[in-house]
Amino acid sequence: MSEALSLEDAAQLAGMHPATFRQRMTRLNGTPADLRAPHIPGERARRYDSRKLNAWIDQGKPVPKYIPMTIPAPAASDARRLKATVQQRAVDRWTAYIPELDILATGTTRTRAWAAAQRHAAIRLNVPRTQIALDSKALR
Repeated sequence: MSEALSLEDAAQLAGMHPATFRQRMTRLNGTPADLRAPHIPGERARRYDSRKLNAWIDQGKPVPKYIPMTIPAPAASDARRLKATVQQRAVDRWTAYIPELDILATGTTRTRAWAAAQRHAAIRLNVPRTQIALDSKALR
């Protein structure tokens, strides 16, 4: 049977500072490589399964690479090119508009609004998202 370890004990076993350990665990939480012990109702802080932790250490402490949200580039040179504009409407609200298809998409960042517009255009045109290339008229 495996033992449930606190964050500090698990960090010490892994040879890391608790803050570094916590940061690395956020990339593993919710994935098949999650090292946390099963949640106990009423327990505020999650604990780590010692068996899973030791196996993770033996594997060399792998952590998946952080991949930021990006807009996929068109895969082919014959991709459908559309004109689009992006504007900031509020401190945390951006809009992207494609006049040719009358698509208006919003997002909390410029990248998210742009990606949402690209996604909606792909759905409307019934093509893969990578076949849509958005050209910016004004990016403010």
